[in-house]
Formats: sequence, structure tokens, C-alpha cells
Amino acid sequence: MTPKAVKETARYWLQRLNVLLRFAQVDPWKLDNGALEKLRDEMLFAVMGNLSPQERQLVGPIFYHIATRKALSEAQRALDHELQRLLSTPTTAGPLAKIERAKFKIAGQELSIGFVRGAFDFRSHIDDFPSQVYRAFFDALKASGVERADFLHCSYCNNLFLPLRKLRKGTPVYCSTKCSTVIGSRNYRASLKKKRIREEKKRGKPVV
Repeated sequence: MTPKAVKETARYWLQRLNVLLRFAQVDPWKLDNGALEKLRDEMLFAVMGNLSPQERQLVGPIFYHIATRKALSEAQRALDHELQRLLSTPTTAGPLAKIERAKFKIAGQELSIGFVRGAFDFRSHIDDFPSQVYRAFFDALKASGVERADFLHCSYCNNLFLPLRKLRKGTPVYCSTKCSTVIGSRNYRASLKKKRIREEKKRGKPVV
């Protein structure tokens, strides 16, 4: 299914890219059934975008049928490998060194032509799940307009991500509210400890 042409802001594409970046760092074989279903739900958004309830009812069963643990694993390993190649410094020279940094094989692609409200409508469909992931990664990269320098590593978990807003220079960066909350809580406890130590020093008590 081709990307929709409604409300597709740069932030929307960055959100889809971030799901794909998180996916690239997860081994589906190590997930329990609950975590696997959550991953599949996230990947439905990453691959298909924001679906209406009617579209989800139509596309969802097909997507979940091909998004098996094996297919997820194949896509995850390839995406992780090619991401590293894409963001690394090229070691070979030549005219293709820059434009062929990462390569994905797309299988099972079909182009459908029909009519919507009397006009021609075109859709591309891929029935191979790993290929759907690779195509979604391509679409999101192209539509979001990100550059290599935009990819950052979380200051807490070191996961690769793309910030959804402009960051202040020199400040820590976090891939999620979960990571920023962990650091915020840690810093808060540290400040309370320092405050307690200062107060105990003022009272002449031994610091424990």
C-alpha cells in the first residue's frame, strides 16, 4: 500500500522511522508472546502508517498473517545490518560508494490500478513481510528528509533514534520518556542526597 497523502508531516515520518530503529535492535526470538504482539502492532504502524478502523479491519489480518516471528527476525537482522552500513564511514572509493551504501532485496511486489471516485488510483502491494519493512524504511527516510547527522544515540540506553523536536546543544538526549524519566529520577535522588549531606554537615552530624 502506498503512503497516504493526508497529514503526513515530517514528525509523522520520524515517528515511523523511530519504530523501525527500535525494531532493528530487538531480537524477535527472545520475546514472549505478549511482547511479540506489541511489536507486531508497532510494526503495523511503521509499515502501513495511520490506518482508519475500516482499513485496519481490511489490512490487519493480512499483515498479521505474514508478520510471523520468523519474518520479523529476517527483517530485523537485515535492517540492523544495513543501518550500520548506511551510517558508517565508507571504506571504499568510487562513484557508487555513496549512492549504494545499503541494499535491500524487495520480493513479491505488485502494482494495482483501479478507480476511486471515477479517477485512476494506483497502489503498490508487497506480500513479503521483510520487503514491506524495507520499503517502509525507504519511504520514511525519503519523506522525512533526515540526514546522517540527525541520527543520535540515547544518553541512557544508547539506542539509535531520531529526535522529534529541536534539541539544545550540549544537553543529554533520550530516545523515549521512559529513559528520560529514569535519568530524571536518578538526578532527583542524587540532589536529595546532596541536600541531606549539606544539612547534616551544618548540624555537625557525621555523614553516613
